[in-house]
Amino acid sequence: KPPTADKPSSFLDIELDGEDTEAGVPIHDTCSTIRSKINALLGKDNHKPENGIPGQFDKAGKPKPYTKAASLRDIGGVSAASLGTFLKANKIMGGAESPVYPAAYVFFEKKRIWEGKKKTAARLKVESE
Repeated sequence: KPPTADKPSSFLDIELDGEDTEAGVPIHDTCSTIRSKINALLGKDNHKPENGIPGQFDKAGKPKPYTKAASLRDIGGVSAASLGTFLKANKIMGGAESPVYPAAYVFFEKKRIWEGKKKTAARLKVESE
């Protein structure tokens, strides 16, 4: 999408409330939800246009799909080992102590805002508690 005066050129450029504070961005998704989103981004759904790397296109003009390395770079501050450990965790909040959890949440929240997607019912429930 082309940038406009009030819209950044990439979802990665969106600033979230609390992002530059010690408290950080409030998290409204479970670890399980974040794992699902990461698996969709890197798995069989990664060829969908909405899962492309911002500003990067192949020779046919289609957005390049995220690779593990590109996702680690854009999520920021996480290693491949910590991502692997987070993805292997189980239970709804398994991996909550991982640096991947808050960093990936911020990544996907920016992506949600950029795409203009509404908050899910589960998300709204967590926000209201």
